[in-house]
Amino acid sequence: MDPPSEYILLDYEKEIFLDCFHDDGLLVMAKGLGLERIFLSFLKVYCDPGQLVLVLNTNADEEEYFIEELRQQKISALPKVVNNEVPVNSRYSLYLQGGVLFVSSRILVVDLLSDRVPVSHITGILINRAHKLTESSQEAFILRLYRQRNHEGFIKGFTDHPHAFQQGFGRVERIMKNLFVRKLFLWPRFEASVVDTFNAAKPEVIEMQLKLSPRMRDVQMAIMDLIAACVKEVKRCNPTVNTDDITVESAISRAFEKLVALYLDPVWHQLSAKTKQLIADLKVFRTLLLYLTSYDCLSFYILLLRLRNRASPTANVSSWLFLEPAEKLFILSQERVFGEARESAEINMDVLEMNPKWKAIQEITAEIKTQNEQLGDSELGPGRTLVFAADEMCCSQLKTLLQNGHQMVINRIVEHSDLAGKITVKQKSAKAAVSMDAQKKRKAHAKKDQMTLTQMGSSKRQKSEDPEVEIVEDHPALDAGAQWDLKSEILLWTDVVEYETLSPSATVLHPLYTFSERAFEVVRVLRRFMPRYIVLYDMDMNVVRQIEVHKATRPELPLRVYFVMYTGSVEEQRYLTTLRVEKQAFEYLIREKGTMALPEDITADLYRDVAFAEQLNTRKGGMIDPKQFDPPRVIVDMREFRSELPSLIHRRGIDILPVTLEVGDYILTPDICVERKSVNDLIGSLNSGRLYSQATQMTRFYKKPVLLIEFDQNKSFSLRGNYAKDTTLKEVSNKLVVLTLHFPKLRILWCSSPYATAELFQELKLGRPEPDPTKAATVTAVDDATTSEERFSQAAKELLLKLPGVNHRNCLTIMHRVESIAALCKLEEKDLAAAMGNPADARTLYKFIHTDYESNAEEAAKNDANAKPKTKYRFGKKVS
Repeated sequence: MDPPSEYILLDYEKEIFLDCFHDDGLLVMAKGLGLERIFLSFLKVYCDPGQLVLVLNTNADEEEYFIEELRQQKISALPKVVNNEVPVNSRYSLYLQGGVLFVSSRILVVDLLSDRVPVSHITGILINRAHKLTESSQEAFILRLYRQRNHEGFIKGFTDHPHAFQQGFGRVERIMKNLFVRKLFLWPRFEASVVDTFNAAKPEVIEMQLKLSPRMRDVQMAIMDLIAACVKEVKRCNPTVNTDDITVESAISRAFEKLVALYLDPVWHQLSAKTKQLIADLKVFRTLLLYLTSYDCLSFYILLLRLRNRASPTANVSSWLFLEPAEKLFILSQERVFGEARESAEINMDVLEMNPKWKAIQEITAEIKTQNEQLGDSELGPGRTLVFAADEMCCSQLKTLLQNGHQMVINRIVEHSDLAGKITVKQKSAKAAVSMDAQKKRKAHAKKDQMTLTQMGSSKRQKSEDPEVEIVEDHPALDAGAQWDLKSEILLWTDVVEYETLSPSATVLHPLYTFSERAFEVVRVLRRFMPRYIVLYDMDMNVVRQIEVHKATRPELPLRVYFVMYTGSVEEQRYLTTLRVEKQAFEYLIREKGTMALPEDITADLYRDVAFAEQLNTRKGGMIDPKQFDPPRVIVDMREFRSELPSLIHRRGIDILPVTLEVGDYILTPDICVERKSVNDLIGSLNSGRLYSQATQMTRFYKKPVLLIEFDQNKSFSLRGNYAKDTTLKEVSNKLVVLTLHFPKLRILWCSSPYATAELFQELKLGRPEPDPTKAATVTAVDDATTSEERFSQAAKELLLKLPGVNHRNCLTIMHRVESIAALCKLEEKDLAAAMGNPADARTLYKFIHTDYESNAEEAAKNDANAKPKTKYRFGKKVS
């Protein structure tokens, strides 16, 4: 029995699969071309108990999706998931069972270092999101350990983020070295075989190019002027910072936050408050542009009111509020809601400006409804409709619009905003509701063009030349029963439990971007819902490509796609910029592939830094056998494998021993224990008091406790957390000072990056003995005290050291011979001398304890009162 057509690879996908199957390499595909289908095909091939294939860099949603897809394809040996829920003792047997295993990177590193993985039996490793691979990442560490003991297994990397390879110098070459592969497979959208495959099964495309209304166009120009002014001011205030890529075009893209993080995060602590405010303002402007094109004019006006009301004399006021385009922006937003009256206590629906996209989607849904009624008795039958909008709020507004009309949307917005109780909504007049002139205009327009939306598919493009033509709220062509059916079949994606049980003519509204988006959500919806009509209310390149793949895998099913877009708008520019950036990224990769110079022996990077071993053994004549020396090693806590440091330590020729430690994070020598803290962790530990407890335990069990403050090389070099206030720096400094006063033995070190930390650890180990993992594992924070120091209270010891005559030499002697501080105060001088071992120190302490300071103070005050006043002199003369 042949598998369903949706599981059969397309022609270009077969080429990709064969290329990657025969050779190890890095596959870079254009976004939306079906990378998950290629990845799934590899999983299907290796789902065999006779092979052991490890899969890295997948999240729980992706693992669930792949396992469910393989189950539907009747695969018996399904992949297994190895995470923290799998007991340590059962992992080795799980590896021996073979098949495909989704393994957490942290767990696999620990298992490789602990020899729980039969490395020689591993068939290969599949790396998802290979563009995130760096020299210090856990995945690179795993591949290094794997290649050191297995030179035959395969390594294959997959990614659909071509633009990520443009960041930094030689990033493609470095990632391929970390993967230990020599082949680079590039598959852009403009590849000939991809184009031929999609051309063979084209969906019916209707592109509706709408025009912005005059006021919307002026609002857009005002926002763009404000963006240009902010970008110019950012560059003027920061002449030494590389801000070449922060442009007006990049400020309107969705990847602006990542761009800012790339360039400004390392110097964020050096930026002025004005620059930080300007960056925040640029994000606000992008939100305003989204509200302008996707939402109604009232939502846009309410957002502007909130921004203006947020400004106060005590807060940092955005400077753009005082610019001329901002004033124009507020005036135009008021006119869109209230008309020429601007501010009023009543919203008149006759003058309220309706979003042209709302008019278009009303027309589209009415036409789809009519066509479904015509096809009701035919063999094809009615079809379902899927509408993609920007986000959840936009989907909710569209549902209300299509079910209850424009006025209901406005009423609900007013009810749930700050305008509730202040502004009323006046209904549209009956004359405007059933406008005969508008109907005549539509009929005349239809006779002139002799085209409907259905017939426009052959011409591909249709421009709405008259945006002022208004669609009637309740379409006159539909009777009451049809209206009820149309309303009941419009659902939000959250209302759908099973797509298969929906009616044949249902309409589902789905957001393009959600906060809780599942992996391959669009692919799941397209496959389960099987729409005949797709409306792209907002554009996204990834969704467009996935629709193309969906149609190519089911060429026999009819599919019509409506593109709704404003011409000459920021929305159109953003979409075209996304296409151009991806095209430029692939052109860059093609040039890099032609000029890239990889070493003949790609495994040369396996050899770790031998400088450390050479420093230990200075006799080069071979008189001493290297086997006589213990290899340098560092004991690392299991929880520390989330960081990059263990990988970098291993690269320096130091063996890593993973052990569950309760005291410290790294044991360098039997005496040196290191507690590593990032800046955020340091601030949290100081505030909660946890660091005090950790320092107490380290000073009890180790002679040289160390607190290591490690900064992120990609973040600002300062003692400020992600959510720190302005006073955090002073507070952290004060608490660190108090910590050093309480623990004189504690040493505080700081490192600018994990690379510097690895180098520092290497220097600290020179000439010192190696730690014992068995002894380190037995040290626990709740152990009974075993040494003389550990039996005593740390607070009592600190109090005792503050007393006169008590020092570090006699402190332990006193604590051994005296039960408590209260008992110490009751001892005679001769008993103190016996306890302290020094009569002079005992006399000083006894005098301090038994002196009556109150009576002495009173006598001193009386003596001062009875004393004769001293003669005062100024410039050699007596002064009375």
